[in-house]
Amino acid sequence: MDEGFIGRTYRTSAGVLLLVVLFTTGLGAFRVAWSIVAGAALGLLVLRGFDWAVRALFVPERTATKGTIAKLLILKLPAMALLLYLVVNSGWFHLPAFAGGVALIQAVILLKAFGIYLMEREEERCSQPGGTSAR
Repeated sequence: MDEGFIGRTYRTSAGVLLLVVLFTTGLGAFRVAWSIVAGAALGLLVLRGFDWAVRALFVPERTATKGTIAKLLILKLPAMALLLYLVVNSGWFHLPAFAGGVALIQAVILLKAFGIYLMEREEERCSQPGGTSAR
């Protein structure tokens, strides 16, 4: 994975989310569409949090103290628990669609990583003697 993987993941997730929302609103399922958007927003926020934490902890040029980062990461869990509690008890969301929205981001990451793996395997196969390209 390269430096731009996360940025491309955000863009791909936004495109897939747009298609899913257009499909669900076209069917008249506005509550489902809203729930998918809210779930995907949570999934993107979690991804952004991990991206920030990894960069802050492991990139030498960063000036954030490890204690501050640890406190924020610990406080994130009760905040997410409270948010999920409110989502479940509010009645505003279609819960399976909300969960699907959260899972959408992980599915995009998984499929992008699998695509990279397949492309690398194909390049290896083509670079070996006797290897032919399927293109």
